[in-house]
Amino acid sequence: EIYNSGWRQKPIPKEEIIASKIEGYRNTLLKKIIVMLVVVASSFVAIISLVSINIYFEDCKEEYSINAMNAATFASEVIDGDRITDYIKWGEDTSDYRDTQDLLQKILKNSQGVHYLYVIRVERNNLVYLFDMDTGKEQGYTAGAVKPIDESFSPYLDQLVKGDDVGTVIGKEGSEMVLTAFAPIKNSADKTVAYACADIYFGYMSKFAEEFLVKSLLIFSGFLILAIQWALSVTGFGLVYPISKIT
Repeated sequence: EIYNSGWRQKPIPKEEIIASKIEGYRNTLLKKIIVMLVVVASSFVAIISLVSINIYFEDCKEEYSINAMNAATFASEVIDGDRITDYIKWGEDTSDYRDTQDLLQKILKNSQGVHYLYVIRVERNNLVYLFDMDTGKEQGYTAGAVKPIDESFSPYLDQLVKGDDVGTVIGKEGSEMVLTAFAPIKNSADKTVAYACADIYFGYMSKFAEEFLVKSLLIFSGFLILAIQWALSVTGFGLVYPISKIT
């Protein structure tokens, strides 16, 4: 009696607790609590996962934007702005063309996330290629190749034609979003004569975002399963079973 004097009700014997494990799960109140916990836990996991993936994606976007801009800037520094016309007219026959091409290929290879690296001159209706690095799957445009202006560049076309520094822009190629970094190439008169460009596709970032989401879900789910198990034990033996005995 002295041992149990601090209790507001008589403690449940161990035998009844063991027996309640089977009976408790058939109890209506316990079922409602289980459903409530599962719904709350699932909502919590979903919200945390969405917030986490959004933060991760924004961080990836910022990181790869910097990578793209760095790649474009490095490329612009190895191009001789006074030889742009020669590169377009003579291509690989220009004396330093192949050496410059090799340097650009190394920049592309060492730039994480960058899919394409190329050098263009922007005209009112067309892009004229000077350099376009081959990738593992695609062969780049040859020097002097002309391509129509992408619609995604239209808002920045006036700036590009004038030779302004536009930084990075986000456009659309087919059904996929692509981020392009523009680094101006200047001649000895400090006039912008071409742009070095680096492309990063959002699908590349989504791949890592999906991996991050899966890992986050597994971690959160593990903790929540333990939390739900603990909550069921507490509510089952500390709330549901005593109430059921009273009623």
